Amino acid sequence: MCRDTSGRRVPVGRRLVKLDMVAQGVAFASCAAGGIIVESVILVAAASYHAATIAFRLISIERLAEQRKPRVEAAFSVAQIALSMCCLVLVLFVTAMGTHGIFHRDAPNAMALAGFALPGLFAIVTTAGLAYELARAGENVSMADAALSAVPTALAFGVAFCDSGIAAGMLDALAGLVAVPVLCVRTAINLGRTLN
Repeated sequence: MCRDTSGRRVPVGRRLVKLDMVAQGVAFASCAAGGIIVESVILVAAASYHAATIAFRLISIERLAEQRKPRVEAAFSVAQIALSMCCLVLVLFVTAMGTHGIFHRDAPNAMALAGFALPGLFAIVTTAGLAYELARAGENVSMADAALSAVPTALAFGVAFCDSGIAAGMLDALAGLVAVPVLCVRTAINLGRTLN
């Protein structure tokens, strides 16, 4: 998580990286549980975001490891593949649930939805802090990724507390479907960053 701008690497605080990984893990678990319990499309979409973020962090950590060890690299690769597959399954699930939910969807419990989305706020803060450190190291694209990572949590709170006149079940399904292309943009940003 650093940029080689002057012939040497500018490190990002390890504590912040670990804190962000923990925040993303807690948010993932909460959103995944909420997606099952509340049957909310946007919570499942948020879970896929958090899984993707953890995978992106692992790629960055592996890329910047000072000493490459075959066993460590293999462990990182297995974890990244598992998280990527989990993310793909969740995205397919969101697409199916969202498409069905536009026409046949009961309104999720607003307070339960907001409660399960709450850990995502802490994940937004840690991601923003990490993005700020990366921007100082010359990686300005990280700020765009941080802004996009906040989309599902913002949408979840919007669905929970917004009175737009649209049925809450339909709004939940639409929010989940909107989150999918944004996740694709985030993936493209992080892949581009990794290839650079």
